[in-house]
Amino acid sequence: MKGISDIIAMLLMLVITIGLVGLTYSYIMGVFTAKTAVVLSQDGQGLCISGETTNSIILWVRNDGTSTATDITAVDVPGNPSPISGCSFDPTDIAPNSATTVTCSRSQARQGMYQIRISAAGATPVIARVYCSG
Repeated sequence: MKGISDIIAMLLMLVITIGLVGLTYSYIMGVFTAKTAVVLSQDGQGLCISGETTNSIILWVRNDGTSTATDITAVDVPGNPSPISGCSFDPTDIAPNSATTVTCSRSQARQGMYQIRISAAGATPVIARVYCSG
């Protein structure tokens, strides 16, 4: 009986070790920490357009989550070189793993860092930053 107990103990240790290795591998590969719902992020640098008739900012926002982002809003963050208004989205909803173009108007073509707070239903807002040279 002593020989059988040693074999069972060794098999039990082997099963526990394999289970721990599998759990660690799953954690490292992101199975337990995968992004869910709506996760917004700024995609790229954005750009500023200055002209006689229009002063605007164009930037891209990406949805890295697993659900479609709806009810997207953009708000001017206080402290921008000139106020931002009239933001539009194309498309108006962001499917998972895709981006939308955000176009906002500036009241004046002033140099500096502009920040726009973008949020969607069920998502943590993202502060999109764009530097304008004028």
